[in-house]
Amino acid sequence: MNNIYYRTGNTDCGFNFVFMLCLTHLEYCIKNNIKIYLDVTNFGHSDANQNWWDLIFDQPFGLEKDQCLEFEQIYGPELIEKTSKGIINGYHFSEIVDHIHDSRENFEHICFHRNTIEKYCKVKPEILKIVDDFLLPYSGKKILGLHRRGRDHFTTGHGSGQNHLLSNEYLKTIIDQYIDDYDYLYVNSDEYVYYNYLKEIYKSKIIFFNDKEEYGNEYNGLHHLPVNYTKLLKELVVEILILSKCDKLLLMMSGISHMSLLFSKTNDYILYDNHVTYH
Repeated sequence: MNNIYYRTGNTDCGFNFVFMLCLTHLEYCIKNNIKIYLDVTNFGHSDANQNWWDLIFDQPFGLEKDQCLEFEQIYGPELIEKTSKGIINGYHFSEIVDHIHDSRENFEHICFHRNTIEKYCKVKPEILKIVDDFLLPYSGKKILGLHRRGRDHFTTGHGSGQNHLLSNEYLKTIIDQYIDDYDYLYVNSDEYVYYNYLKEIYKSKIIFFNDKEEYGNEYNGLHHLPVNYTKLLKELVVEILILSKCDKLLLMMSGISHMSLLFSKTNDYILYDNHVTYH
C-alpha cells in the first residue's frame, strides 16, 4: 500500500471548504487502498508552519509526514487537479460544500461523508471534552440549534444576499414555528447583535458557547479580524460540534451549517434561507 501526503495550497477559503478538500482526497485514497497524511499548513491567516489538521483531528491513518511520498510524486498533476476539484466517487464535492441539497436523493452524499468522518476524522479529546462539558447541564433536554452567519456574509457579496436574511424579525418567525417544542435554543453566530436580540425574546431558553472574546460585525466576519486564529479555529470546531448535537437544526447556506450537518446524526433540519425542510 502506498503512503502519500496531501498539502493544500495557500488559501483564504473558509474552514468548511478546506476541510472538504481534505475529505475529498481522503475518500479517494480510501477507495483506492491508499494511506494519506493530511497537511494544511497554509490555511488562511494561521501560522504557516502549523498544520491545523493536527490541531483538530488525529491523522486518519496515524502516519507521520516523513513516512509518505508527496501526492504529485505518485499521481502527477492531472490527477491532482481532478481530485482537487472534487470529481470523486461519481459526484462533484462543491455541490455539497456550497449548498445543503434541497432533495432527499442528494442527502445520500451527506450520509456518505458522515461514514468517512466517523471512522477517519477523529476530533482531539481535549476539544471533545469542551463540547461534552458545555452540554452536560442540558443532558436529557431537547435543544433546537440555530446557525446564523454574520451580516458580512451578505454585505461582502457572499451567500444569497436576500434582504429578508438581514431582518431579525424574519429569523424570529422561523424560530417561533419550533421553539415551543424545545427546552433550549442553542445559537451559533459570530455576531453578538444576534445573541442580544434573541436573548431579549427567548430569555432563559437561549444558550451559546460564550468563551469568545471578540465578535464580527456587519462588514467583517470574525475570521477577517486580527484575532488569534489558532484559538478561533478551535472555538469554531467546538461550536460546530455543539450545533451538530442539537435535536433539530435551523441552518442556512453557509459552510458552518454544512459542517454541523456532516457531523450530526440527525436528518431533522430546516434550511431557512430557501424554505427547504427535511424530516
